[in-house]
Amino acid sequence: AASSISIAKQINEKFNDLDYLYDLGEIKLKMSGCINACGHHHVGHIGILGVDKKGEEVYQIQLGGSAAEDASIAKIIGPAIAKEEVANTLEKILNVYTPQRETGERFIDTYRRIGIEPFKHAVYGAGTKAVADAVAESTENGAFSLVGGGDSVAAVNQFGYDDKVSYISTGGGAMMSWS
Repeated sequence: AASSISIAKQINEKFNDLDYLYDLGEIKLKMSGCINACGHHHVGHIGILGVDKKGEEVYQIQLGGSAAEDASIAKIIGPAIAKEEVANTLEKILNVYTPQRETGERFIDTYRRIGIEPFKHAVYGAGTKAVADAVAESTENGAFSLVGGGDSVAAVNQFGYDDKVSYISTGGGAMMSWS
């Protein structure tokens, strides 16, 4: 089991400005320290699930859950993050929410209106760009590069690297030249 109490402390230390918290409007943050989901992380507007991965405590971040009349199960935004990055990740999520939020809108309403992608990009975008940069540079230096999968192809397109990779896999073992 993960230490959700230490994560709650980390979050409280990061977000100790009551005026800021009040200005955020309604956000239901739910956290569970293990897969049994006692904290109902899967129905939080923002859900945090602590898991033990090969002896390391990591946390899955989920968005879009609700246990109210508008019930929904939250979606995992990406790979689990390190314990010490939970509060920083929450800050990245809130930094997407606050400028997108319409007057009086709850987090769940903003999330449903703009979707998961802006939040994923805020949390993982820098890493994706770094990988795309490395692949493009390696290809430029003579390496063979193969990009496969919808998200990988979307990232290559997003960063304008369509002409900087050798090949793209379209699935089923087929390959096409990327030009």
